[in-house]
Amino acid sequence: MYSYALLDHTADVRLQVTATTLEELFQGAVLGMATLLHSENKENITISCDISIESSSITSLLIDFLSEVLTLSHIHGALFTKITQMTLTENSIAATIGATKVEYFEKDVKAVTYHEADIVKIDPNTLQTIIVFDI
Repeated sequence: MYSYALLDHTADVRLQVTATTLEELFQGAVLGMATLLHSENKENITISCDISIESSSITSLLIDFLSEVLTLSHIHGALFTKITQMTLTENSIAATIGATKVEYFEKDVKAVTYHEADIVKIDPNTLQTIIVFDI
């Protein structure tokens, strides 16, 4: 189970993601970013893309992964809302993500930043991170 919430920030948008597993944290972050791009959540998956990334830490991996998803969103004019397949380790991810075409994005998200990013265990069964998006 995961949840996400958009938090107030002066110049950017902050997304807090809470989950019980790393896989759910990545899924929650993808869905949270899609909601930021366009509030109407699309269920009709029409595009599928494969992503494979390696990074130095799990937090960097999450930011790098979201950056790639954001790039694909802009390339395809689509909201990537679902990770349909995922192999995740502490420093690599291979995933298939699904998206729905949209006519426009409500917010112009320019980048996923490393500012404030840190995946932390807030109790034995809960992970949490804050992701700052440059808009």
